[in-house]
Amino acid sequence: MIVESISTANITVSIKPSWLVNLADQRVKVGESLLYSPGIQLNTYGFFMHVSADLGDAFRFSEYDKDFNIYRVNGLLMSDKDIGRYLIRIEAVFFNETYSEIF
Repeated sequence: MIVESISTANITVSIKPSWLVNLADQRVKVGESLLYSPGIQLNTYGFFMHVSADLGDAFRFSEYDKDFNIYRVNGLLMSDKDIGRYLIRIEAVFFNETYSEIF
């Protein structure tokens, strides 16, 4: 951490990008597929963010394409035993010499 005087401090506000907010709470029905692309993975200031996904138990029937920022669900790989809620963790990171943010 660097503490600077108020007159020279670099004040930057981190806001969760809308594409990341839009990834939340996707719903599908058994047998249906989903191809969801929320947009280019840019932060609030227009810089690309590194995105990674932990699909948890949903890995059996879904995948995340980090190159194109696309979340896919393959309905053919689901059955009635897959009905339920799945926690999927998407992490977006940006950093440079003076600033970093993680969502």
